[in-house]
Amino acid sequence: MNSRLLVATVSLASILAAGCHSASHGTSTPAGIYCQAMLAGELVCYGYSNLDKDEESAVSDACTTSLAGTIGGSCPSGEVGCCTIPTAGYETTECYYAGTPSALEEGCSAESGKWSAGSTSTDGGTGSAPADGGGAVSTVPNMGGCEAGQTQCPNGCVDEATDVNNCGSCGYACPAGPSGTTPSCSNGACTYACTDPQLTLCGAVPDEPDQGQCVDLQTDTQSCGQCDTYCSSPANGTAACQAGVCQMGCSAGDALCNNQCIPVTSDPSNCGGCGVTCTAGTQCTNGGCVSQCTGGETYCNGTCTNTASDNNNCGACGTQCSIPGAYCASGTCQCGNACQGDDGNLYCCGANQQCSVSSLSGCM
Repeated sequence: MNSRLLVATVSLASILAAGCHSASHGTSTPAGIYCQAMLAGELVCYGYSNLDKDEESAVSDACTTSLAGTIGGSCPSGEVGCCTIPTAGYETTECYYAGTPSALEEGCSAESGKWSAGSTSTDGGTGSAPADGGGAVSTVPNMGGCEAGQTQCPNGCVDEATDVNNCGSCGYACPAGPSGTTPSCSNGACTYACTDPQLTLCGAVPDEPDQGQCVDLQTDTQSCGQCDTYCSSPANGTAACQAGVCQMGCSAGDALCNNQCIPVTSDPSNCGGCGVTCTAGTQCTNGGCVSQCTGGETYCNGTCTNTASDNNNCGACGTQCSIPGAYCASGTCQCGNACQGDDGNLYCCGANQQCSVSSLSGCM
Protein backbone atom coordinates (compact mmCIF):
# COMPACT_ATOMS: atom_id res chain seq x y z
CA MET A 1 0.00 0.00 0.00
CA ASN A 2 1.46 3.36 -0.93
CA SER A 3 2.14 6.19 1.50
CA ARG A 4 -0.50 8.38 -0.10
CA LEU A 5 -3.26 5.96 0.91
CA LEU A 6 -2.05 6.10 4.51
CA VAL A 7 -2.05 9.89 4.55
CA ALA A 8 -5.50 10.02 3.02
CA THR A 9 -6.75 7.62 5.69
CA VAL A 10 -5.75 10.13 8.34
CA SER A 11 -6.20 13.52 6.70
CA LEU A 12 -9.48 12.93 4.88
CA ALA A 13 -10.99 11.34 7.95
CA SER A 14 -10.21 14.45 9.94
CA ILE A 15 -12.71 16.54 7.97
CA LEU A 16 -15.67 14.17 7.82
CA ALA A 17 -18.61 15.30 9.91
CA ALA A 18 -19.30 11.84 11.25
CA GLY A 19 -19.10 8.24 10.09
CA CYS A 20 -20.08 5.77 7.44
CA HIS A 21 -22.56 3.05 8.12
CA SER A 22 -22.92 -0.55 7.14
CA ALA A 23 -25.55 -2.34 5.11
CA SER A 24 -27.33 -3.24 8.32
CA HIS A 25 -28.30 0.43 8.74
CA GLY A 26 -30.15 0.62 5.44
CA THR A 27 -27.55 1.70 2.90
CA SER A 28 -25.47 -0.40 0.55
CA THR A 29 -21.92 0.26 1.65
CA PRO A 30 -19.33 -2.33 0.57
CA ALA A 31 -17.90 -4.86 2.96
CA GLY A 32 -14.48 -3.71 4.01
CA ILE A 33 -12.42 -2.18 6.78
CA TYR A 34 -13.73 0.97 8.50
CA CYS A 35 -11.94 3.34 10.86
CA GLN A 36 -13.87 5.07 13.67
CA ALA A 37 -12.22 7.81 15.72
CA MET A 38 -13.02 10.97 17.64
CA LEU A 39 -11.59 14.11 16.08
CA ALA A 40 -12.35 17.60 17.37
CA GLY A 41 -15.17 16.14 19.47
CA GLU A 42 -16.86 14.44 16.49
CA LEU A 43 -17.08 10.83 15.47
CA VAL A 44 -15.29 10.16 12.19
CA CYS A 45 -15.55 7.05 10.03
CA TYR A 46 -13.89 6.24 6.72
CA GLY A 47 -13.98 2.93 4.82
CA TYR A 48 -11.86 0.94 2.38
CA SER A 49 -12.91 -2.10 0.36
CA ASN A 50 -11.07 -4.60 -1.84
CA LEU A 51 -7.73 -4.11 -0.07
CA ASP A 52 -5.18 -6.87 0.26
CA LYS A 53 -3.91 -7.97 3.66
CA ASP A 54 -0.92 -5.62 3.63
CA GLU A 55 -3.11 -2.66 2.71
CA GLU A 56 -5.66 -3.52 5.39
CA SER A 57 -2.84 -3.72 7.91
CA ALA A 58 -1.59 -0.28 6.86
CA VAL A 59 -5.06 1.24 7.22
CA SER A 60 -5.47 -0.40 10.61
CA ASP A 61 -2.12 0.96 11.82
CA ALA A 62 -2.94 4.46 10.59
CA CYS A 63 -6.33 4.36 12.34
CA THR A 64 -5.24 2.98 15.69
CA THR A 65 -1.88 4.75 15.88
CA SER A 66 -2.40 8.15 14.23
CA LEU A 67 -6.09 8.66 15.11
CA ALA A 68 -6.31 6.58 18.29
CA GLY A 69 -9.34 5.02 16.65
CA THR A 70 -10.83 1.57 16.31
CA ILE A 71 -11.20 -0.72 13.31
CA GLY A 72 -14.46 -2.43 12.43
CA GLY A 73 -16.57 -3.68 9.59
CA SER A 74 -19.19 -0.94 9.78
CA CYS A 75 -19.87 2.61 10.96
CA PRO A 76 -22.66 4.26 13.01
CA SER A 77 -26.01 5.08 11.45
CA GLY A 78 -27.67 8.46 11.08
CA GLU A 79 -26.03 9.48 7.82
CA VAL A 80 -27.50 11.62 5.02
CA GLY A 81 -25.98 9.28 2.48
CA CYS A 82 -22.82 7.49 1.43
CA CYS A 83 -20.65 7.66 -1.68
CA THR A 84 -18.49 4.73 -2.80
CA ILE A 85 -15.82 5.44 -5.41
CA PRO A 86 -13.44 3.03 -7.24
CA THR A 87 -9.89 4.22 -6.64
CA ALA A 88 -6.86 2.51 -8.25
CA GLY A 89 -8.07 -1.03 -7.68
CA TYR A 90 -9.71 -0.46 -4.31
CA GLU A 91 -12.80 1.44 -3.17
CA THR A 92 -13.25 4.29 -0.71
CA THR A 93 -16.53 5.01 1.05
CA GLU A 94 -17.56 8.26 2.73
CA CYS A 95 -20.80 8.86 4.59
CA TYR A 96 -22.07 12.38 5.27
CA TYR A 97 -24.00 13.59 8.28
CA ALA A 98 -24.69 17.14 7.13
CA GLY A 99 -25.49 18.74 3.78
CA THR A 100 -28.16 18.70 1.12
CA PRO A 101 -28.73 15.13 -0.11
CA SER A 102 -29.23 16.20 -3.72
CA ALA A 103 -25.99 18.21 -3.78
CA LEU A 104 -24.09 15.38 -2.16
CA GLU A 105 -25.47 12.86 -4.61
CA GLU A 106 -24.61 15.16 -7.53
CA GLY A 107 -21.05 15.49 -6.29
CA CYS A 108 -20.80 11.73 -5.87
CA SER A 109 -21.98 11.16 -9.44
CA ALA A 110 -19.43 13.68 -10.70
CA GLU A 111 -16.74 11.47 -9.14
CA SER A 112 -18.22 8.39 -10.90
CA GLY A 113 -19.27 7.15 -7.49
CA LYS A 114 -22.20 5.05 -6.32
CA TRP A 115 -24.61 6.97 -4.06
CA SER A 116 -26.59 5.29 -1.28
CA ALA A 117 -29.34 7.22 0.51
CA GLY A 118 -28.89 7.38 4.26
CA SER A 119 -31.12 6.44 7.15
CA THR A 120 -31.80 10.11 7.93
CA SER A 121 -32.26 13.24 5.84
CA THR A 122 -31.18 16.79 6.61
CA ASP A 123 -31.10 20.09 4.84
CA GLY A 124 -28.56 21.59 7.18
CA GLY A 125 -25.33 22.70 5.61
CA THR A 126 -24.49 22.94 1.94
CA GLY A 127 -21.98 20.24 1.12
CA SER A 128 -19.70 17.42 2.10
CA ALA A 129 -16.15 16.32 2.57
CA PRO A 130 -14.10 15.21 -0.47
CA ALA A 131 -15.16 11.88 -1.86
CA ASP A 132 -11.83 10.39 -2.91
CA GLY A 133 -9.28 8.54 -0.79
CA GLY A 134 -6.83 7.97 -3.64
CA GLY A 135 -5.92 11.49 -4.67
CA ALA A 136 -8.43 12.54 -7.35
CA VAL A 137 -9.91 16.02 -6.96
CA SER A 138 -13.34 16.01 -5.36
CA THR A 139 -16.14 18.00 -6.95
CA VAL A 140 -18.49 17.38 -4.05
CA PRO A 141 -19.54 20.72 -2.44
CA ASN A 142 -17.74 21.42 0.83
CA MET A 143 -19.29 21.88 4.25
CA GLY A 144 -16.98 24.58 5.59
CA GLY A 145 -18.23 27.63 3.70
CA CYS A 146 -15.23 27.68 1.34
CA GLU A 147 -15.32 29.16 -2.14
CA ALA A 148 -16.35 27.05 -5.10
CA GLY A 149 -13.62 24.59 -6.03
CA GLN A 150 -12.11 24.61 -2.53
CA THR A 151 -12.25 22.05 0.26
CA GLN A 152 -12.47 22.64 4.00
CA CYS A 153 -9.37 21.12 5.58
CA PRO A 154 -8.23 21.27 9.22
CA ASN A 155 -5.90 24.15 8.31
CA GLY A 156 -8.44 26.09 6.24
CA CYS A 157 -9.86 26.17 2.73
CA VAL A 158 -7.61 24.70 0.04
CA ASP A 159 -7.75 23.89 -3.65
CA GLU A 160 -6.90 20.20 -3.74
CA ALA A 161 -6.40 20.43 -7.51
CA THR A 162 -3.36 22.72 -7.23
CA ASP A 163 -2.21 22.95 -3.59
CA VAL A 164 1.13 21.16 -3.30
CA ASN A 165 0.58 20.78 0.46
CA ASN A 166 -2.95 19.40 0.06
CA CYS A 167 -2.76 17.67 -3.30
CA GLY A 168 -5.82 15.55 -3.96
CA SER A 169 -6.69 15.33 -0.27
CA CYS A 170 -6.30 17.32 2.92
CA GLY A 171 -2.84 17.14 4.43
CA TYR A 172 -1.22 15.28 1.56
CA ALA A 173 1.99 17.17 0.79
CA CYS A 174 3.77 16.15 -2.39
CA PRO A 175 6.99 14.37 -1.35
CA ALA A 176 10.41 15.37 -2.59
CA GLY A 177 11.16 14.15 -6.09
CA PRO A 178 14.44 13.31 -7.83
CA SER A 179 17.43 15.58 -7.32
CA GLY A 180 17.04 18.88 -9.14
CA THR A 181 13.23 18.76 -9.39
CA THR A 182 10.40 20.81 -7.92
CA PRO A 183 7.01 19.27 -7.08
CA SER A 184 3.70 20.77 -8.18
CA CYS A 185 0.07 19.70 -7.95
CA SER A 186 -1.97 19.34 -11.14
CA ASN A 187 -5.56 18.06 -11.13
CA GLY A 188 -5.00 16.67 -7.67
CA ALA A 189 -1.91 14.63 -8.59
CA CYS A 190 1.70 15.38 -7.75
CA THR A 191 3.90 16.13 -10.75
CA TYR A 192 7.58 16.93 -10.95
CA ALA A 193 9.67 19.08 -13.28
CA CYS A 194 13.35 19.92 -13.38
CA THR A 195 14.29 23.20 -11.75
CA ASP A 196 16.67 23.94 -14.63
CA PRO A 197 14.44 24.68 -17.65
CA GLN A 198 17.13 23.31 -19.96
CA LEU A 199 16.75 19.84 -18.41
CA THR A 200 14.03 17.20 -18.72
CA LEU A 201 12.97 14.63 -16.14
CA CYS A 202 13.45 11.11 -17.52
CA GLY A 203 12.88 7.74 -15.91
CA ALA A 204 10.10 8.88 -13.55
CA VAL A 205 8.10 5.98 -12.09
CA PRO A 206 4.43 6.30 -10.98
CA ASP A 207 4.00 6.06 -7.19
CA GLU A 208 7.80 6.35 -6.77
CA PRO A 209 8.40 10.11 -6.83
CA ASP A 210 12.12 9.81 -6.00
CA GLN A 211 12.82 7.93 -9.24
CA GLY A 212 14.11 9.64 -12.37
CA GLN A 213 16.90 11.98 -13.39
CA CYS A 214 17.14 15.43 -14.93
CA VAL A 215 19.04 15.24 -18.23
CA ASP A 216 19.90 17.48 -21.15
CA LEU A 217 18.16 15.97 -24.18
CA GLN A 218 20.48 17.95 -26.44
CA THR A 219 23.68 16.23 -25.28
CA ASP A 220 22.83 13.11 -23.22
CA THR A 221 23.73 9.90 -25.09
CA GLN A 222 21.31 7.89 -22.88
CA SER A 223 18.36 10.20 -23.68
CA CYS A 224 19.10 11.99 -26.93
CA GLY A 225 16.26 14.13 -28.26
CA GLN A 226 13.77 12.32 -26.00
CA CYS A 227 13.88 10.19 -22.87
CA ASP A 228 15.41 6.71 -23.18
CA THR A 229 16.70 7.25 -26.72
CA TYR A 230 20.14 5.63 -26.52
CA CYS A 231 22.95 6.53 -28.91
CA SER A 232 24.81 3.35 -29.88
CA SER A 233 28.50 3.36 -30.77
CA PRO A 234 29.84 1.91 -34.03
CA ALA A 235 32.46 -0.83 -33.86
CA ASN A 236 35.82 0.77 -33.02
CA GLY A 237 34.15 4.19 -32.77
CA THR A 238 32.33 6.55 -30.44
CA ALA A 239 28.80 7.90 -30.04
CA ALA A 240 27.70 11.44 -29.25
CA CYS A 241 24.47 13.42 -28.94
CA GLN A 242 24.53 16.76 -30.73
CA ALA A 243 21.49 19.06 -30.77
CA GLY A 244 19.31 16.13 -29.77
CA VAL A 245 20.48 13.89 -32.64
CA CYS A 246 22.69 10.80 -32.23
CA GLN A 247 26.02 11.04 -34.03
CA MET A 248 28.62 8.33 -34.69
CA GLY A 249 32.31 9.22 -34.74
CA CYS A 250 35.51 7.55 -35.94
CA SER A 251 39.19 8.22 -35.34
CA ALA A 252 41.25 10.25 -37.83
CA GLY A 253 41.93 8.22 -40.96
CA ASP A 254 38.89 5.99 -40.41
CA ALA A 255 35.48 6.24 -42.06
CA LEU A 256 32.07 5.00 -40.95
CA CYS A 257 31.11 2.09 -43.20
CA ASN A 258 28.10 -0.06 -42.31
CA ASN A 259 28.19 1.10 -38.69
CA GLN A 260 31.88 0.23 -38.40
CA CYS A 261 34.90 2.48 -38.31
CA ILE A 262 37.20 1.30 -41.13
CA PRO A 263 40.83 2.41 -41.78
CA VAL A 264 40.22 3.47 -45.37
CA THR A 265 43.90 4.33 -45.84
CA SER A 266 44.82 0.63 -45.84
CA ASP A 267 41.66 -1.51 -46.11
CA PRO A 268 41.58 -3.14 -49.60
CA SER A 269 37.75 -3.49 -49.36
CA ASN A 270 37.25 0.18 -48.45
CA CYS A 271 40.27 1.88 -49.95
CA GLY A 272 39.92 5.64 -49.74
CA GLY A 273 36.17 5.31 -49.15
CA CYS A 274 33.42 2.87 -48.21
CA GLY A 275 32.96 0.06 -50.71
CA VAL A 276 36.03 0.88 -52.84
CA THR A 277 37.73 -2.49 -53.44
CA CYS A 278 41.26 -2.91 -54.77
CA THR A 279 41.54 -5.40 -57.65
CA ALA A 280 43.82 -8.42 -57.70
CA GLY A 281 47.51 -7.54 -57.90
CA THR A 282 47.03 -4.21 -56.13
CA GLN A 283 47.13 -3.12 -52.53
CA CYS A 284 45.63 -0.24 -50.58
CA THR A 285 48.28 2.23 -49.55
CA ASN A 286 47.55 5.72 -48.24
CA GLY A 287 43.97 5.38 -49.38
CA GLY A 288 44.80 4.39 -52.94
CA CYS A 289 44.99 1.10 -54.83
CA VAL A 290 48.56 0.62 -56.18
CA SER A 291 50.49 -2.20 -57.79
CA GLN A 292 52.13 -4.55 -55.35
CA CYS A 293 55.93 -4.18 -55.27
CA THR A 294 58.18 -7.12 -56.18
CA GLY A 295 61.72 -8.14 -55.39
CA GLY A 296 61.45 -7.36 -51.72
CA GLU A 297 60.72 -3.69 -52.33
CA THR A 298 58.23 -1.67 -50.30
CA TYR A 299 55.68 0.82 -51.57
CA CYS A 300 56.54 4.22 -50.06
CA ASN A 301 55.12 7.59 -51.07
CA GLY A 302 53.81 6.40 -54.41
CA THR A 303 56.77 4.25 -55.48
CA CYS A 304 58.42 0.91 -54.77
CA THR A 305 61.76 1.19 -52.97
CA ASN A 306 64.37 -0.91 -51.20
CA THR A 307 64.11 0.08 -47.54
CA ALA A 308 67.38 -1.74 -46.85
CA SER A 309 69.38 0.98 -48.64
CA ASP A 310 67.03 3.95 -49.27
CA ASN A 311 68.30 6.95 -47.23
CA ASN A 312 64.79 8.44 -47.28
CA ASN A 313 63.04 5.22 -46.31
CA CYS A 314 65.63 3.37 -44.27
CA GLY A 315 64.12 0.29 -42.65
CA ALA A 316 60.62 1.72 -43.05
CA CYS A 317 58.77 4.26 -45.15
CA GLY A 318 59.55 7.81 -44.10
CA THR A 319 62.62 6.99 -41.95
CA GLN A 320 65.39 9.30 -43.19
CA CYS A 321 69.12 9.22 -42.49
CA SER A 322 69.25 12.90 -41.59
CA ILE A 323 72.78 13.32 -40.24
CA PRO A 324 75.04 14.76 -43.01
CA GLY A 325 77.22 12.01 -44.39
CA ALA A 326 75.06 9.19 -43.01
CA TYR A 327 73.85 6.39 -45.26
CA CYS A 328 71.40 3.51 -45.13
CA ALA A 329 72.77 -0.02 -44.96
CA SER A 330 70.79 -3.16 -44.11
CA GLY A 331 67.84 -0.96 -43.20
CA THR A 332 69.79 1.05 -40.60
CA CYS A 333 71.32 4.52 -40.83
CA GLN A 334 75.11 4.16 -40.64
CA CYS A 335 77.76 6.73 -39.71
CA GLY A 336 81.47 5.80 -39.87
CA ASN A 337 82.83 8.74 -37.85
CA ALA A 338 80.26 10.80 -35.95
CA CYS A 339 81.69 14.20 -35.07
CA GLN A 340 80.17 17.38 -33.72
CA GLY A 341 80.96 20.49 -35.71
CA ASP A 342 81.53 23.98 -34.38
CA ASP A 343 77.90 24.73 -35.20
CA GLY A 344 76.80 22.07 -32.68
CA ASN A 345 75.44 19.64 -35.28
CA LEU A 346 76.54 16.05 -35.80
CA TYR A 347 78.40 15.07 -38.96
CA CYS A 348 79.54 11.78 -40.40
CA CYS A 349 83.18 11.94 -41.51
CA GLY A 350 84.31 9.96 -44.52
CA ALA A 351 86.59 6.92 -44.49
CA ASN A 352 89.72 9.07 -44.95
CA GLN A 353 88.62 11.77 -42.50
CA GLN A 354 88.87 12.27 -38.80
CA CYS A 355 87.20 14.52 -36.29
CA SER A 356 88.60 18.01 -35.97
CA VAL A 357 87.45 20.74 -33.62
CA SER A 358 88.90 23.35 -35.93
CA SER A 359 86.68 22.34 -38.85
CA LEU A 360 83.16 23.76 -39.16
CA SER A 361 81.92 20.33 -40.20
CA GLY A 362 83.91 18.58 -37.50
CA CYS A 363 85.80 16.55 -40.10
CA MET A 364 89.20 16.98 -41.77
